[in-house]
Amino acid sequence: MTPDPPAESPGGSGGPPPRADAEFAPAGPGQVAGAGPGAEADLSHVAESQVAGTVPGAVAGAPDELYELGGRLLQDGEAARAAEVFALALERAGADHPGRGQLLGGLGIARLEQALAAFAEAAECGDASVRPLAVELLARGLPLRDRDSDAAMAWQRGVSDRDPEVAAAVRARLRRGMGMDGQSAPEFWWDGFMEAAVCHGTLPALANELFGALDQLYALVAVPYARQARERELWQAVTEAVRVPGAYAWGPGLQESFRERLRDAIGAESDVLPPDWPEPG
Repeated sequence: MTPDPPAESPGGSGGPPPRADAEFAPAGPGQVAGAGPGAEADLSHVAESQVAGTVPGAVAGAPDELYELGGRLLQDGEAARAAEVFALALERAGADHPGRGQLLGGLGIARLEQALAAFAEAAECGDASVRPLAVELLARGLPLRDRDSDAAMAWQRGVSDRDPEVAAAVRARLRRGMGMDGQSAPEFWWDGFMEAAVCHGTLPALANELFGALDQLYALVAVPYARQARERELWQAVTEAVRVPGAYAWGPGLQESFRERLRDAIGAESDVLPPDWPEPG
């Protein structure tokens, strides 16, 4: 999505402020506010001059043009140059410019892209004391730029690091948001599902799935209980509730965990489980 350029009146100041929810994204080619047929050439001149640090102060509509130029540079992967352009645009716009928020957003994105590039390089460096932190900052920062798959790859490379200590440190950072210490917490059957959800940015979806299953389980058992149903109906409700997890990816893990608990408690399960008990997987 191409952002709206900073609003300016014909005199170069004033005008309505930009939308508060405007998104900051690279500008598309040829999209210069108020630009005529010669705008492309003008912007090329601005780009060459700006890189050399010699943009003339008399460039018409400088904040607008520099904003568009910064977006193009971001689109081309030139984050450092884009940051310089946005900084120059802010300097020219002044504190009261109605488009200052958009210019600040563009500058922030350019600097974020620079930071992500630095973290990516640090995550591959030879300093084992730096790699775990770099991996975490990279993996948690990439989703801010809609790069979830790249974030998942960053986590996966980190937990597979050639140095076992680095890999363990990365895994601990991965699990930190789960309320667990990755190095000392006990292992649970659901750990793999949680870690995968963190890696792929799907924790909200997993939480929604779990709450949906819990709601279904509760309703199946609570409705006949509230009606003071007969024992046979209650057992039928329980039977249906037991089968609910089987519809989810994590269901077989839950069923196998129960079987292990049953074996530990009774020593065998053949005489306890009904013949139609759902098999894990």
